[in-house]
Amino acid sequence: MAKVLIVEDEFILSKLYEVILQQNHHTVCAVMPTVTAAREFLAKEQPDLVLLDMRLKNGENGLELLPDLSQKQIPVIVITGNDDAATVEEIKRLGITDILSKPVNQNVLLQKIESILKK
Repeated sequence: MAKVLIVEDEFILSKLYEVILQQNHHTVCAVMPTVTAAREFLAKEQPDLVLLDMRLKNGENGLELLPDLSQKQIPVIVITGNDDAATVEEIKRLGITDILSKPVNQNVLLQKIESILKK
């Protein structure tokens, strides 16, 4: 199963994703609340997949992490509460593996993870 890095600043959501992943035999290698913390982690570790919240606290945009992930060829699922057409187009233009809208449906999340891992 996959080693997953969660980049999410909301504790309750990060715990929810962690429980869903662990119950389905995935390993959560870390939960990082900021882009800076995620970069530090990625300098030392190589997860199989990243769940990336788009809007983080203090005005951080999770998409700032994309160059680091692209360089390491790590697939990304962006999780956003803002799924308007312009945001979706921006995400697609940046080459994101997949997008999920909040609130996240557990079954859809797991299907997307499995699909990415089969590639």
